[in-house]
Amino acid sequence: VLVTGGQYSDVFIISHSLPKAKAEFLQLATRQNHTLRVTPDHFVYVNGNLASAGSASVGDTLTLADGTTSTIASIGKVWKDGVFNVLTLRGDIVVDGVLASTYTTKVH
Repeated sequence: VLVTGGQYSDVFIISHSLPKAKAEFLQLATRQNHTLRVTPDHFVYVNGNLASAGSASVGDTLTLADGTTSTIASIGKVWKDGVFNVLTLRGDIVVDGVLASTYTTKVH
């Protein structure tokens, strides 16, 4: 799967694959029209550092697939079908053009 900078990483496990599960997600929308839907406990690159998506605020930046950043314009909550977590050997994954970690705050 795509990780960053046009590079790819092997998947070593899919820890969650629940296509029929309904869950509440954060919807982080950026000024450059990227929209990431993610659980609040999922790690993303906020202001260049790994942080839970739930800790992000409007005005913070998210790191994009190409390594540039995009400012968060709005944060909302949405209910969607499907809960998935793909773990890559690199530990990152690109979702909807945004660089995210494959890990959550649930993993210590």
